[in-house]
Formats: sequence, structure tokens, C-alpha cells
Amino acid sequence: MELYTNFFELHVGFPDDVADGEPALVDSFLDVMQRTNSPDWSRSTVRSMYPSGATCALDPHNVPGTLGWLVSRKIFQAERSWEVTQEKLVLPACDHALEQLARLGARDARLEIEFPFACLASSSNDGRLSRSTWVVDPVSIEESRLRFPFGTVDERVDPVPIAERRLSFVCGTLLEHVPRWEIHFLLERIGGAQTGGQLGVNEVGDFLSRYELNIEQTIEYRSAAMEASGRDDFRLIATAYFPTVEKTEGEAKRVFYKTSLCQDAMARGYNVRLILEHIISCVQPKLFNPEGLNTASPVEADCLR
Repeated sequence: MELYTNFFELHVGFPDDVADGEPALVDSFLDVMQRTNSPDWSRSTVRSMYPSGATCALDPHNVPGTLGWLVSRKIFQAERSWEVTQEKLVLPACDHALEQLARLGARDARLEIEFPFACLASSSNDGRLSRSTWVVDPVSIEESRLRFPFGTVDERVDPVPIAERRLSFVCGTLLEHVPRWEIHFLLERIGGAQTGGQLGVNEVGDFLSRYELNIEQTIEYRSAAMEASGRDDFRLIATAYFPTVEKTEGEAKRVFYKTSLCQDAMARGYNVRLILEHIISCVQPKLFNPEGLNTASPVEADCLR
């Protein structure tokens, strides 16, 4: 069963640019991250994306062009606190991902750091609607800690805190004006059926707007977990941004409990999940400057902005 809350989630988005060899680049990145960081990294395939909001094209945490692939990792609390988990697992994973993106020349990729903290889900049982809710406190990372030095160490061999590493450059630029709070509206066919009555990716924004929601974009995708279970269908996931955690929670409760969204989705053959997420940061890779590489000390190099 897929889990939707209470973990850090790292997403590396790649544009759908076959002409520039993007599929091979995605495969290379996934392979090296699974081998050298964690086998928990996985890939989701994006079949289509439809922008419907006024700010979608200006949102800096979207990749240039059209999103084609997401390579992701979930990191659960594996230590005595979230702070220790950040230090030992989350930040090193981000650092390592940015290092590999820089080496691969993936200038248009984006690393997004999120924490899903609530899931409001509807389901159909013998034609009857049921609802369930999971909520935890959102966890964040202080921006002062979001500095990613190149030169990832193996924590099992050299457990040096990131703040104490003496490295000469960073390979990621924190993007400004990134939305901090969002709700994903995940629509999935009941029973995975691919029969009539389906919503097109270009119809989801209009479908959700009747509940007074401003949807920025909708993505049609198949997750790695879906592929692993032998499924060949796709999910729809629409996104709306909010200014505060209070507004995010309030809108989720309003839409989920006080409108007919769940009933209307079920009538169209869909279960719906509202996944509330805190966007901690979004980082654009810097590329290596070959002229600045110090061959005597490969860690000491310059990155192109």
C-alpha cells in the first residue's frame, strides 16, 4: 500500500525533451542514485501535463517546457528525531542528487524538497462512499541549512555534519518565490478500470473549479509503485497553491467535507485523495565549469550558474 504522509519526499523533475537525449539522462541519474545513495529512488513517467492557472508558466519550480519524468525518494524518520533524519539522510541525499545532476549537465532539472503532512481520501465500497483522514504536523528545514556543498560523503564512513564540511563551492541554487503550501488532488479510477466517463487531463481543472478551487496544473502519470504492481493505467493529479498552512488545511477540510467533490468524483468513476504538502525548497543545479576544475583536488571546482 502506498503511503502519502509523514515523510520527506525528494523529487527531481526532468523536461520531456527527447531531442536532447533526456530519457538516457534520466536513466543515468536513476541508476547512479540507486547505486550510490539509496535503492529507494524510483521513477514516475509523466504522460501529459496541462497548465490551467495564470501563474503556472511563471512557477520557477516547474521545469522549463513540459515535465516528462520524476525521479523521487521518500525518506521516513529513521533516527531519534526529524532533525537527525535531516542531517544524516535528507540533506546528504539532496547534496548527492545535485552533484550527479551537475556532472550530467542537467541544467533544466529541478530538485524539490517536500513534506506531505495530511491525506484526506475517499473510496468506494460496494458503491458506498467512505472517507478517511491522516494528519501530522508539517516538518520543515531551516533555510540556513539548505546549502548543498559538492562532495557527498558516505555517512557510514565519514559522519561529518554538512555544516562542518570545508568545501569550496555549491552545485545548487535555491530558487526564489517558490510556493510553500499546496494541495494535490489525486484522482484514480475506481478499481483501476479504463472504461468510459474518464476525465481528460485538460478537463480536471474545470471539474475542480466548481468547488471554488484555482487549479494551476494537472499531470497524468504512472508511478513506480503502479508499474511494480503490473498496472498500465495512469493517475491524474491536479495542484492548487495556498499562502499559509492554515489556509491549506482550511480549504482541504472545506472541499472534502462540505462540498460534493467526493460524491461527484465517484459518479465519474474516481476515488479522490487530497494530499497536503509543505514545499520546503526547490533547487536548480549548477553545471560544472571544466576550466575551473582542479584535477589535483576534484572537490575544488567552480560551477556555472
